[in-house]
Amino acid sequence: MSTNTTDPIWIAYRDSLLEAFFSPPDPNDYVTIPEPTKTGEKPEVINVYSDLVHTTNIRDAVKIMRGVVTEDKIDQLRVRFRSYKYRKSKSKKTLQLEESTHQWIMNAKKDHHFDTVDEALYHLLSPKYAQQRDWQVERAAIADTPLESGNNYIFSLLNRLSVNDRAMVLLTIERAFMDGWSKAKSCRAKKPTARSEATEEYIQPFKDF
Repeated sequence: MSTNTTDPIWIAYRDSLLEAFFSPPDPNDYVTIPEPTKTGEKPEVINVYSDLVHTTNIRDAVKIMRGVVTEDKIDQLRVRFRSYKYRKSKSKKTLQLEESTHQWIMNAKKDHHFDTVDEALYHLLSPKYAQQRDWQVERAAIADTPLESGNNYIFSLLNRLSVNDRAMVLLTIERAFMDGWSKAKSCRAKKPTARSEATEEYIQPFKDF
């Protein structure tokens, strides 16, 4: 007896994927295996599918299958439909990826602490991420440049920042300079290590970042 409920997602699955689920016919999927017909087809395969194409929900389909199709085959249908329904309800699609591509995505998800694969792909495919990858070599070169080099590290840093971040860094530099000037004017210590000790005291709160 029909449950008189209609599941649009089941109908979409039924019309697009159910026939493939029973193809090719496998005698081990059925409880009773009769003698083949003259054409070699198994009656259960044709009869079950022809009845299922009229079902409007998974429960009715299972009722028709029970006693004819094995419980393992029924469970397999439930799992596949559940996965299909989840993707449809979440507007998700299935992608076929090379193993190397999948590993690259999962590594990025772990390294950048993304919560989901969706979030990882969104960031990996964004122009900003591509730009950041282009900057990695430059940043490494700047980090490895000897301190006695004539390059101006502040300019190198500012060129890689957004407008707001650049303004914040400049304000920080100005504030640090003013603090240093005030400390120098008020400090009466004459020992050779006074400057290095004052520098260490100033920078210590930032070392945890």
